[in-house]
Amino acid sequence: CLQTVFFLPRVSLGRAQVVWDITIPILACGTFDERGKSAVEVETNGSYPVPLYEHCMWSIDIKCPSSANSEYNCYGNLQKLGYFTDQVKFVISDRQDFDFAISVLNKYHTKAKVLFQPAWDIMDPKELVKWIKSDYPEGRLSMQIHKILYGANRRGI
Repeated sequence: CLQTVFFLPRVSLGRAQVVWDITIPILACGTFDERGKSAVEVETNGSYPVPLYEHCMWSIDIKCPSSANSEYNCYGNLQKLGYFTDQVKFVISDRQDFDFAISVLNKYHTKAKVLFQPAWDIMDPKELVKWIKSDYPEGRLSMQIHKILYGANRRGI
């Protein structure tokens, strides 16, 4: 690891794979918050294997059948994720998506926090909460707060 020569209070990286390969190893060496905890958070759609670095927090989406992209999921990522730092998210459009998510979680055990997010204007969050409580109580409901606060069509937030 390179010697720490900088401090950034928090860094979030998006989905560009090429960016990860270059920046994550550098940022993971020197980016900590005031408590000495990692301040590098990486979001990905989960279609590529994730490189694990000690000081990175991962937020990985697993695509459900209604997305028409579930064939690209890299399920091996789930077993790499840590309990306190990482999370995996499923965007749920219907019961088939939810059952798919439960099947994935049963097959590929993860220590990460599990988030279920209702697809905007498609899935009723109250119905999803019932399913979570019944079938995966350790899971959490995740809402798109920016859409609730500013509306679904607002950009640049």
